Amino acid sequence: MEEIERSKLRYPELAVIDFKINKGKRQAMAEGARAARGEILVYIDSDSLIGRDSLKHIVQGFSQPKVGAVSGHANVLNGDENLLARMQEVRYYLAFRVLKAAEHLFSAVSCCSGTLSAYRKSYLMEILDKWLNQKFLGAPATLGDDRSLTNFILRKYRVLYDCRAAVETVVPVTWKEFFKQQLRWKKSWFRESIIASGFIWRKHPVASISFYAAVLLPLISPLIVFNTFICRPLFFGQPPTHYLFGFCLMSLLYSFYYLLKRPNSKWIYGIYFCIVYMAVLSWQTYYAALTCRRNHWGTR
Repeated sequence: MEEIERSKLRYPELAVIDFKINKGKRQAMAEGARAARGEILVYIDSDSLIGRDSLKHIVQGFSQPKVGAVSGHANVLNGDENLLARMQEVRYYLAFRVLKAAEHLFSAVSCCSGTLSAYRKSYLMEILDKWLNQKFLGAPATLGDDRSLTNFILRKYRVLYDCRAAVETVVPVTWKEFFKQQLRWKKSWFRESIIASGFIWRKHPVASISFYAAVLLPLISPLIVFNTFICRPLFFGQPPTHYLFGFCLMSLLYSFYYLLKRPNSKWIYGIYFCIVYMAVLSWQTYYAALTCRRNHWGTR
């Protein structure tokens, strides 16, 4: 808050909203939307460092009247800190430049990143109260504000991604904080995937099929791993040779794409991330689904 107050001294026209008590990110975003005078609302995480021309790029997508939101691109700021940070640097790059870029082709980006995103105010105000009062299975939905807001916009409007609108963000460097973050994200992913399944079929067929596949695969992949490494070897004497071959091939393709676009030694950490995902993160999906009504952030 001190930095914001100093900025206000430099820019007197800056309006500062101070809740005094923590009301949560969703309430803060809503209050900012109500107070804003412009038509384009830009949201940036507190740990994001925005690029010089990122704002110029992110607003360009709104030249199309049916565009309701645009997601920016996030690079990892502290990617040299340790092994975990390097893994996330590769993961972030591919999540944005491959997954979001693919969704962008059909104007159906499923989650505008909290690191940097922009929304058309008139469209956001249409759903603001519903978003603020959102409930899931009878419990208030307070996690995954960005994914939830994207879903509300995506129902009626187009959602894009612009790789030129870049920021740098800080990622967790301890496994404890990393797993907490991933659990929060998976809870909101599970909730919002169920919600989006009810309307995404109205989008482009390729976008719809890709979406449903992206929901189904994380739900069945732990069962496939269990069957491959436990059931088949124990009961049928079948080693997981074919699965391991496919896994190695996919993780190499995953990492080589990063190497192709960013020629540096960090590409190998993409393989490490795939191993961590298969061994740990994929199983976390089930726990997230079972506890999706619990909204505790796990950061305090």
